[in-house]
Parts: sequence; structure tokens; C-alpha cells
Amino acid sequence: MLSGSKVLTPQSRKTDSSVCNILLCALLLLLTTHSSSTYGQASGLSDFESYVSTAFQKTRTIVFSGNDTLLIGEISTIDVGNDGRLVITDRIGNQAILFEGNGTYIAHLDARRCNPEVRFFTTGAKIRPDSQVLVLGTSPWGFLFDGNGICKNVMSIDFSGTSHNNLVLDGANKMIGLYHTGTGQVLRFMDGLGRRVGEVKLPRSPAPGVDFRWVGGGLVKTEKHIYSATLSSALTQLDLEGRLVRKFEFRNPWFRQIKQDIPDPFDPDIPRLDRHLMRIVKNRSRVNSLLLLDRDFGASP
Repeated sequence: MLSGSKVLTPQSRKTDSSVCNILLCALLLLLTTHSSSTYGQASGLSDFESYVSTAFQKTRTIVFSGNDTLLIGEISTIDVGNDGRLVITDRIGNQAILFEGNGTYIAHLDARRCNPEVRFFTTGAKIRPDSQVLVLGTSPWGFLFDGNGICKNVMSIDFSGTSHNNLVLDGANKMIGLYHTGTGQVLRFMDGLGRRVGEVKLPRSPAPGVDFRWVGGGLVKTEKHIYSATLSSALTQLDLEGRLVRKFEFRNPWFRQIKQDIPDPFDPDIPRLDRHLMRIVKNRSRVNSLLLLDRDFGASP
């Protein structure tokens, strides 16, 4: 059980010539399947740890409180609104909870308030600029709540859910989502209820089948660009229409990119599919998410 969460903030600093050499400074959080002995022997691992320790510093600890029955199994996702409020999801407890910036409890965002008959499994939550909260999950994919935890709307039937890290709320009435098709990736532009406005096919990742079957990667947006990454790829810079501007590659010795794909991402034989996945990702690095650290984008990458 978790009763608090450390909050870390980036120090102001120039970045090196690796993936973070753009002022965006998008930190790629990497998960690897190395064994402990292999992990310890990775020649550049200490460099990565050193970068993280210099890019962040602890400022304070937030303790979630204000509800005597508050019980959190894990903090699966977290999002911070423009007003400083926090929304977390707990996949173990199947819940989304809204807090003030200091950790004081506001409300549980319960899909049963929207539809008592629905069986909804929460996968993520985002705070919109108008302070409404979008709770993501299984079909019907999402519900909108106001700042007091009251259900306001259900997402459009046109909306297809994507992972928490692959969705950007671009204003109160716009969203951008990164979707994996099994053979590639598409960038989808939507209105505030998830109705499709446009779609752009993105450059093919090294392993689109793995990306489709294993949650990872991420999507962030600045005033001038969109940045995306998949589980098997590094950072891709796009313009605001989704057109490719630049691809970044890892130059770090500790990063071992996935380059082989599974034979059939739609294989109905799940045990066989799992065996292919385990074989391909073994001793390989996986891009888990994208974190926007710096909002000063006056200079060109």
C-alpha cells in the first residue's frame, strides 16, 4: 500500500548530444529484461543513473490524506493539472482518485456514477485544461468528471482507448493519440469527446508487432512540435500536423534496442505469442514512457 509519493522536478540545465539534446529534454524511462548480473555489467549503466540524478532533485513529499477509508494498492499513473491538482489511477484497486496539489483528498472518480451497469476497468486518467478529468479504461473507453468528482459525460462511441502515456489532451476540446495497429503506428487527432478529426500514418517502428502487444512508448506535445516514441523505438519529432521532422537514435552503450519483430501480432495462440515476445525482448531495452521535462522551446532542436 502506498500512502505518499515523492515529487521530483528537473533542474535547469543544458542537455548533451544524446536523445535529450533537444530543449524538450524528454526523458525516456527505460525498462530492461537483463538479468541482475547482465544489468550490473552494462558498461554505460552508471552514466544513465548519473544523468537521472543530475536531471532531478527532490523538492518535497506529498502524502495522500483526507479520507479515512483511502486505500491505494499502487500508483499506476499520475497526472498534474494546470491548477496543481493530481489525479492518480490504481490498477490493483481499479480506481481513479483526485487530490489537491498538497495531497488532500477530493473525490473518487467512479464510472458507476456515470453508468451503474457498466463494468469498467480503469487504465489511466488525465486532467484537461478546463479542469475536467478524463478517466480512461475498458469499453466504453472513457468518462469525463468535473472537479468535484461528478460524472459529466461519456466519451463518443468513435473513441478508441489508448494507453495513458500515449494520449495528449491538447486543450479542452482537442486530443491527440498514438495508436499501434500491429503493422505500424498512427497519430490520431480528435475532439474533446474522442471523435476522429484526422489521422496520420507515422514512420514504421523497428518492431510494430511488439509495440502492439506490449504497452510502452509515449506522446508529448510542445508549442511547436509533437514527440512520440514506441516501446521499440527512440524519439521521433513531428510537426503539429504529424509530419516527420527528425528521428533521434540512442547513442548510449547501455541501450539495446529491439530490432526483431514477432511473426504474427494477431496470433490467437496466446502461449505461443508470449513465447515469441519473451524471446525477442530478452536482454533488450524497452521504452516505457516519455516525460516532458522542459517547457522552454525558444531554440530549435
